[in-house]
Formats: sequence, C-alpha cells, structure tokens
Amino acid sequence: MGGESGWDGQVVELLCGSRRLQWWGVAGHDHVYERFSLQTHDGSSDPTNGIRQFTVGTGGTELTALGSSAPNSEVGIDDAHGVLKLDLSNGSYAWEFVSVAGSTASDSGSDACVDPSS
Repeated sequence: MGGESGWDGQVVELLCGSRRLQWWGVAGHDHVYERFSLQTHDGSSDPTNGIRQFTVGTGGTELTALGSSAPNSEVGIDDAHGVLKLDLSNGSYAWEFVSVAGSTASDSGSDACVDPSS
C-alpha cells in the first residue's frame, strides 16, 4: 500500500450496512494526512474492487513533509494537525479531514462500499 515509510499498519475491517468496507490503517508513523484511491493490497489501482487507504498521523506531534507523491495518492496534507472523521451508512461511507482551528486544510468525500474479496 502507499505511504512514505512502507507497510507499518494493520488491516481494519468495518461493517458498512450489510457489506464490508476495508482499508489499510497506518498507525500514524508518517506524520501527515494522505488519502489514496481504491487499490489492491499491493498498491495497484483497482477502482472496482479496491480498498481505500487513509494515512492519518496528524494528531499532535511535529508534522513531516510528504516528499514525492506515492502511487494512487489523491490528497496529501503535511501542514495541518487534525483528525479523520468517518461516517458509515448502509452501503456507503463518507470521510472528512477536520483540521485544527485556524487551518484551511481540508479533505472530504464519500463512496459506495465495496467487497474487496470479490
């Protein structure tokens, strides 16, 4: 999966209505926010059955520069602290990067749930 320091996270599985939603959650080793497009476990783009990755290490320590863009990276924020808000619905999910007061950094969107085992 994407990310500056390689694999350092875990698979997180959440229920999204009656379908599964999976993504790789990185444990905050990279002190940035980065969202990736739907992709396979090895990082290949898969817009039909892929899993979405969020890297969220923006919770309070010194932030680090993103550097060069990783494959499938859609959004990168390396200049604002904040949290990732997830809203799971029946068959879909939404996300929002909520930055600290005074920052204009943002990211939000929604998508349908996919079953990555298909």
